[in-house]
Amino acid sequence: MRRSNTRWSGWRAISLIAITYVYFLLFAQFAFLKRLAILGIADAHLKAVMAAMAGGGIFLSLLAPRMVFCPSPPVRVRAGLAACGAAALLTLFPLGLAASIVVAFLIGISLGLLTVSLVTYLPLWLGNDNALLKVGLGTGLGYFI
Repeated sequence: MRRSNTRWSGWRAISLIAITYVYFLLFAQFAFLKRLAILGIADAHLKAVMAAMAGGGIFLSLLAPRMVFCPSPPVRVRAGLAACGAAALLTLFPLGLAASIVVAFLIGISLGLLTVSLVTYLPLWLGNDNALLKVGLGTGLGYFI
């Protein structure tokens, strides 16, 4: 039994890192922008939408370490993942400029919560051996996908 735990130690961290990279790189940076272009928002209003995403990310990145109402690391990461999923789902609706700004802000805050919570509590899921290798594997998988 102990041998099995050692072999599978860190798989959660590797998966969470890869998922976070895929969401950030493929969805937030490419798919959402493509969706905005399809909706006709990408030209003149792109700066406002991207500023909302950046503002939300910065805001919750600074707020996340001080959150006292949700002290559980797994719950924080789950909440970040759920918010990321909700933001992605909302982009399927026909969005106007105001709704796109709100969705961009939600993408930013959800990524802010997810990334800061994941990095802060990553040692809980990494295991005891080869932490740097596991982080590199998760990052590499994310970029590979």
